[in-house]
Amino acid sequence: PLLTSLRRVSERTVVAEDRKGRSRQAFSFTDIIDDSLGNPNTTTSLGFSGRAGDTEASVGGQALVFRRVGTQVVGHLKEGLDSCLLSIGQTGTGKTYTLIGTAEEPGLLPRIVKEVLSDLA
Repeated sequence: PLLTSLRRVSERTVVAEDRKGRSRQAFSFTDIIDDSLGNPNTTTSLGFSGRAGDTEASVGGQALVFRRVGTQVVGHLKEGLDSCLLSIGQTGTGKTYTLIGTAEEPGLLPRIVKEVLSDLA
């Protein structure tokens, strides 16, 4: 079935449904960062409003996202546990920016790799 609906139902759970509502699957995560589809009037679980590119969100920017999510991933990797980052959303909402970032403002993946490799040196 084609996925047509993904909605947050609790602090750490989202539900995916097919087009006709016949198939429903719940997914639970360690943490969810939700910008409520970019609604600038909604406070996110990170404590800022709007999308990642907005001025207020940029105050903590990528470093804030890394502290909130990346440090958990690094900790799990150092313990020998598998970790997974899932970034979903509409086109243009900042998924690639959050994961990869820029040269000036690295995203989650470069920061995680740097932190893990720094312990190996």
